[in-house]
Amino acid sequence: MPEEVWRDRCGQVASCSPRGSELLLGFETQNFCTEDSVGKGLRVRGQCLCGRVAFEIAGKIPSLYQCHCSLCRKQSGAASSTATIVASANFRWLSGQELVSSWIKETGFRSDFCSNCGAPVPNPLRNLPYVWVPAGLLEEGKDLAIRMQLFVGSKAAWDQMPLCGVVYETSPELREFVLLLHRTEGC
Repeated sequence: MPEEVWRDRCGQVASCSPRGSELLLGFETQNFCTEDSVGKGLRVRGQCLCGRVAFEIAGKIPSLYQCHCSLCRKQSGAASSTATIVASANFRWLSGQELVSSWIKETGFRSDFCSNCGAPVPNPLRNLPYVWVPAGLLEEGKDLAIRMQLFVGSKAAWDQMPLCGVVYETSPELREFVLLLHRTEGC
């Protein structure tokens, strides 16, 4: 199967070969949402600032990451953007999808936001079977932890180094990135 070039939200190049609901990266997306957690009805909801755009994620939420690149800083208005990546099959809109507006930079960076309140909202990762989810929108998060820090080489001069997580000068390979977010042990 031909390989195609993919750029993540920050424009970092990675390679993958889409094949239905899985990627040829050594894992299938459905493995991230265990039958046990779905069977128990584990679901986490999230919404934008005004509450008109709402969504739900089935199963255990993967770990979080913080991206310190200039695009994520500008999009979030903070030192970094804190988010996670979930399998598309585990994500569904509850309301307000018609209120979602998108801005896409020529590098491929995508910013989806609520057209009513301006809050960033989840968006698909290109043609990959994943959805980027801003952590601040999640209603529950007591068991969530930041697992990695991305693009610390381009962090703001006033940004302090993180206390926890794997630190990357730029960004890891896509396979390493997704697998690390779905690890269940350690900081």
